[in-house]
Amino acid sequence: MKICLIVCYFGKFPEYFQLWLNSCACNKNLDFLIFTNNNEQYKYPSNVKKIKVTFDKMREYIQDKFDFKISLERPYKLCDYRPAYGLVFSDYLKEYDYWGYCDIDVIFGNTEKFLNKIDFNEYNKIFKCGHFSLYKNNDTVNNNFKKMLDIETKEPLYRKVYTEDKTFLFDEDGINSDGMNNFYNQKDNKMYRNKYVIADISIKYNNFILSQYREDRKYIFNWISNVENCTLEGIYHKKGKIKKREFMYIHLQKRKMKMLVDNEQNFWIVPDEFINIDEKGKDNKNLLYKYTKKVTLIRKEYIQYRFRNLINRAKGRSYGKTKI
Repeated sequence: MKICLIVCYFGKFPEYFQLWLNSCACNKNLDFLIFTNNNEQYKYPSNVKKIKVTFDKMREYIQDKFDFKISLERPYKLCDYRPAYGLVFSDYLKEYDYWGYCDIDVIFGNTEKFLNKIDFNEYNKIFKCGHFSLYKNNDTVNNNFKKMLDIETKEPLYRKVYTEDKTFLFDEDGINSDGMNNFYNQKDNKMYRNKYVIADISIKYNNFILSQYREDRKYIFNWISNVENCTLEGIYHKKGKIKKREFMYIHLQKRKMKMLVDNEQNFWIVPDEFINIDEKGKDNKNLLYKYTKKVTLIRKEYIQYRFRNLINRAKGRSYGKTKI
């Protein structure tokens, strides 16, 4: 099963971008194409291909795939174009069975271990989130984004999404359940939805609390690699005992993580920091206590995020997520 993940990112990379690249390197079952204008020097692994392009050229490239004038005034709007990547980047995807997209505010664990449990023949879409989704690579699926209709006008919804300077969350659930996940929830377009293999960190709290669980467990994570393989393990307290759970990847949405590591192959991921693993062993009870004992407080960045959303909605310029 050949899989290619597409990333379109314009501007400065996160401080921990090399850690993202290192986690890609451990997952040879995946290829990555990253379209960017970034000039910084990094060690790119063999399965990550960087394609240098300006945002203006990317807009022109996408415009050539449509017979109407598109709206693409800001890089974040690219999220709405993700369901069309199979069509837009078809020249790059000919050798692949599945294509997809991911974010760079993630650190991958052993993706093959989790993906091997999925019957790919049964699903047209794998996972539902914008930070990691896969689509079957064929003409039908690559054009599915054209099939959703606007509830009011009964016209193809993608034309509205791609001609208005708003963020519609078209790659996920949409603003009014008008995202592509609604399409893939239908019987004939099955989507694999297992959200529990992902450590999706809530943007609301200072502590690492997983947004997809109905629980308030506070986690820390360790990432261990020998270049060929890597493991991402979440650690938490339960009834006075230390528990561990392996995840496919961690999503660090809207967190400015500090890089405090010497060894980029083995490290802890704790609230707002990447730190060194103690040479005496990774099972450090004191470390777990240090980063989970604090009272769960709401992040100021979350309050700013919600406030900006309200302002944007009032202006009618943007919906849903707003970049901090």
